[in-house]
Amino acid sequence: MVTLGTVQVLIWLNVACSNIILQSDRVTNWGNWGSWERCPTGSFATAFQLQVEQNVGDGDDTALNGIKLYCAELRSPFSWIGSMTSKVGGFGDWTATQHCGEGFINGFQFRVERPQGRGDDTAANNLKVFCTFTERTLEGRGTGWGDLGHDQRCYRNQAICAIRTQVEDYARNQGNTHL
Repeated sequence: MVTLGTVQVLIWLNVACSNIILQSDRVTNWGNWGSWERCPTGSFATAFQLQVEQNVGDGDDTALNGIKLYCAELRSPFSWIGSMTSKVGGFGDWTATQHCGEGFINGFQFRVERPQGRGDDTAANNLKVFCTFTERTLEGRGTGWGDLGHDQRCYRNQAICAIRTQVEDYARNQGNTHL
């Protein structure tokens, strides 16, 4: 997850959300957790968007501020029946939606920048997702700061159906990281 210090997702097993939690590497621990948000019953994440603040130059960069997942039912992965976000920051624009095609999101990998000490901290910067059936990998349109963490993947025939994010609240006149 980023701080988006950390991200957690629930996955489904045998067409029902189970309590299996995938969690990104904990590189930072800034901010508070949002609530769990779930796809409608019987649906799973098939597409995503990122809310990203690009490089602001001499200002305070926040990078990845939010993640939105789009849900679809197994019988029609191209027909979204809902979307979900957990906690989001207040900076940046939503990127174009990226879709798994005929598949569903069954794993992810975060690009996270370690604490900079005296530098400008950003924490989470980008997201890469893995798709079922098609074996597609989709990389978000975030920033390139930091390093990719470990793959977090569901078991075979499973997909993501919920999300919870940790985001640092805005602090005037202080460095902000958000996700």
